[in-house]
Amino acid sequence: MQLDPAVIQSTFNYNDVAKQLKANVKVIAGNGVQLSKTPVQYELTFADKTAASGSAVTDANGNLTIQFNNSKNHDLKTAVLNLKMTVNGSPFQKALAVNIKPLENSISFMPEGGDMVAGLQSRVAFKILQPDGTAGDGSGYITDDTGEKLVEFTSGYAGMGSFFITPQAGKTYKAVITYGNGNKQTATLPQVLNEGFVLTLIPHPLLMY
Repeated sequence: MQLDPAVIQSTFNYNDVAKQLKANVKVIAGNGVQLSKTPVQYELTFADKTAASGSAVTDANGNLTIQFNNSKNHDLKTAVLNLKMTVNGSPFQKALAVNIKPLENSISFMPEGGDMVAGLQSRVAFKILQPDGTAGDGSGYITDDTGEKLVEFTSGYAGMGSFFITPQAGKTYKAVITYGNGNKQTATLPQVLNEGFVLTLIPHPLLMY
């Protein structure tokens, strides 16, 4: 049976600071088989003019990553990524319009002591990063799986901050964040353990010097 390959799940990101265009492509056959270790030729055009070309090989899961430095400030709205490959001796090609997916800020949570344990108050630290890896800022609140608003938080120096929460067994918790650029995001907090212990560092004024 001759495979009829197709290109799916293509996403494009652009870093304005580094002027870096990144294409993530997944190559899969028409019968659902991931085309692993498949040589692919690519050509990136802007307004039908070739700006970059080369070859690459998909990984074990049919994934392919292509990066391009847009130092000449090409108009990204005119960009097209052309892919060519051969599968079972049959040529296949696909043209992908480059639709940029904006890079987003991110937030990570770090419970003091390592875990959130049911019934025990935990101090949870967090850090906000911008797409280029530098510190970001933002504020938000924590909700449980019923939507109840539990605690608010705001970032401080270097995008860091913390809040206290006493998680309950069987519940999940999410953070609703508004970043400094106005974008909103929902992020899941670490899983709550039914058993365990927490550690909290409490500064002692007599030991501070």
